[in-house]
Amino acid sequence: MRSNPRLEDWGNSVFKLVNELHASNERSFFDHERKANSLEVFAGDSFNIWNFRTGNIFAYADPDLVKDKLLSKLSNQKRTSSSVFYGLSFERDLKGLLPFERARIAYRSVSNPTNSRTIIASLVPPRVILTHISPYVFTLPGHEREEAFLLGTLCSIPFDFYARKFIETAVDIHFMKAFPIPLGIDSLPGMRLIENVYSLVPNEAAYVPWRNSLLGSIGEVRNSENTAELIIENDALVAILFGLNEKELEHIFDNFQRGWDSETRKQKTLEIFRHWKGMTL
Repeated sequence: MRSNPRLEDWGNSVFKLVNELHASNERSFFDHERKANSLEVFAGDSFNIWNFRTGNIFAYADPDLVKDKLLSKLSNQKRTSSSVFYGLSFERDLKGLLPFERARIAYRSVSNPTNSRTIIASLVPPRVILTHISPYVFTLPGHEREEAFLLGTLCSIPFDFYARKFIETAVDIHFMKAFPIPLGIDSLPGMRLIENVYSLVPNEAAYVPWRNSLLGSIGEVRNSENTAELIIENDALVAILFGLNEKELEHIFDNFQRGWDSETRKQKTLEIFRHWKGMTL
């Protein structure tokens, strides 16, 4: 798995990890009385793997106040050489939209050795504010295809297996930047992974622009009625993309979590793995 590029180097280095607002130090900019036009503020438990909205809202933000704050931060950061926003044009590069005004990948920065999963990532809807408890993956508009591939990877068992070797409680940004992401986005398994993610993202108004951006690059549009099958297939596809063999995939399922009854899921994943592996030979 380490033969693949690190996240910070993957995809021509256009994906960067960012904290939006600090949950304590910048709370005055988002912890406001809830009104009809308030923006939701997400923390870690506001989303889960392939569950894009759990219903747990951390706080509510006045849209004008929080947008002014984020515009001010962006103005300062694009002049700072160490910032991921350095040198960017708000109109040319960001298309006149702040990151929170587009759908984006976020993940929980807090974990626990006893949790069933270590990396919990999701595509959060636009017009949602994130605290540092939930860092997000910043990229420029036009990279939604790579974003879908990345989300499918982050939510997979093989990626989580790797992460569990290094993380116990804090999903540190420096760890995440160093974790490997597979190549092969244009391969059959890569394209299938993108199709699956498209089907797993809700067909809701908030996600329509993001989903529509994928339509020109996917071959088969399927509904997500059986999400469990799509998720299992993703595990097999990511294993192939990482270059794993069947024995290594078995090892991942047998050693993923203590006391985890994985036999049924393992066998289904191996069956799909063999199918797609045969198509790539």
